[in-house]
Amino acid sequence: MNSKAKAGEWCGGIVLGYDLIPIPEEGTKKKRTELIINEKEAQIVRRIFKSFIQGNGYKSITNQLNNEGLKTKKGNSFSVSSVRDILLNPLYVGKIRYNVRQNWAEKRRKNINANPILVDGIHKPIIDETTWSQVQALFESSQGKPARIYDGQYPLTGILKCPECGAGMVIARTVNTLKDGTKRRLVYYACGNWKNKGTSVCHSNTIRVDKANEYVFSRITELISSEKMVKSIVTKLNTDSNDKINPAKKILEQISKDLQQLERRKTKLFDAYEDDIISQEDFRKRNDELNERINSLHIMRTEQEIILNQEKVHEVSYELVKNTLKKFSDIMTIDMTRQKQKRLLHMIISEITINEKREVGSINIKLTDHLINYLKTERGVSTSDAPLSPSPDLHIPPREDIRFSI
Repeated sequence: MNSKAKAGEWCGGIVLGYDLIPIPEEGTKKKRTELIINEKEAQIVRRIFKSFIQGNGYKSITNQLNNEGLKTKKGNSFSVSSVRDILLNPLYVGKIRYNVRQNWAEKRRKNINANPILVDGIHKPIIDETTWSQVQALFESSQGKPARIYDGQYPLTGILKCPECGAGMVIARTVNTLKDGTKRRLVYYACGNWKNKGTSVCHSNTIRVDKANEYVFSRITELISSEKMVKSIVTKLNTDSNDKINPAKKILEQISKDLQQLERRKTKLFDAYEDDIISQEDFRKRNDELNERINSLHIMRTEQEIILNQEKVHEVSYELVKNTLKKFSDIMTIDMTRQKQKRLLHMIISEITINEKREVGSINIKLTDHLINYLKTERGVSTSDAPLSPSPDLHIPPREDIRFSI
C-alpha cells in the first residue's frame, strides 16, 4: 500500500467528487483502480471551497448544502466534520496523502504520523493550487482560536489572549444604569475560560472592545506607514540571525585548523612508519586514533555548516516585509465583508497580549508563506507597483515564518 501511494495511486475507498473505476490488467490477479472526476459531485466540492474562502464557516456551509438536499458520497446529509475533511483533503488539489495514522488496528486515532506520505497523484485535481493555498491560509489563521465566529466588529476575539491563563478572549456584555435612569450597554473582550467554565478556572480580565480595537488598528496603521519602523524590525531580525551565524563561523574556522594539524600529524606518522621508527602495531593504533578524531571533526563541521546555511537562507528582506504589509493594507481597505476582514487580520496577527493594567501589551505579527500566497492570489485587488513575490534568494522556506512584535 505504501508503494502504491508513493506511485501516486489512491489507496482509499469512495470519495466525493470522484468515481473509483477498475482498470483491467491481463496476467495479474492484483486489482487496480483509477479516480475519475464525477462532475456533478465535483461541483459540490468546488462550491464548498469557494464558500469557505468567501468567509462562511463549516456550520454555515453545512446548512446551505443540507437545505438544498445535497448528499455525501454515501447518500447521507453533510456534517460539519465532513465539510472540514473535504477542505483539508489534498486529494482535491491532485495529491495523494497516505499513512496519516499508523498502527490503526492497535492505536486507532491516537497515533497520528507527523510525516505521512504526500506525493503528486496520477488523478486529475478538482481544485486549483490558488484556491487550495487560500483555504489552507485561512485554516492556519484559525488554529487555536475559539470555534465561535463573532461579527467582524469584534475582530480581536481569539487572537487577544487572557493575561492570566492565556485563553482566547471572547465577547461579554454588560448594561450600566446611569443616574438619570438611562441604560448604557458596554461590550468587553473577556477571558474565554472564565465565560465558559466560571471563576474556578479564571477571572474575567475584561478590556473595553472600543479601546482595544482602536489601539491595535492604530499600531498596525503606524507599522504599515512607517518605513523607519519596518527597517528597524528587519534589522533586528537579521541581527538575531547573525548572532547565530557568527559563532558557527568561528567554530568552522577552528575545525579547519584542527583538521589541517591532524593531517600533518598523519603525514609524519606515515614517514615514521616507512623509516622503521615505529612498529606496525604502533602505527595502526595511532593511525586509528587520528582517523577517529578526524571523523569526529568532520561530523562537527557538517553540523555547523547546516546551522550556517539555514540562517543565511532565513535572512529577511526589507522589500519582502514592506511589500507584504502594503498588500495587506490594500486588501483591508477595499470593500470586503467584515467576516473576511477579520479572517485576514487573524492571518497576520498571531496573538495580542494584555498587561497587568488591562491594556494592550504587545501585538505579535507573523508573515508566513500561506499569507504571502493568499495576498498574491486574492481576487479583485489591484497589484501594487512593487512586486509582492520575492526573488528566489529572498524566498521564505516552507514553515519558516517571519515573526515580530509591535
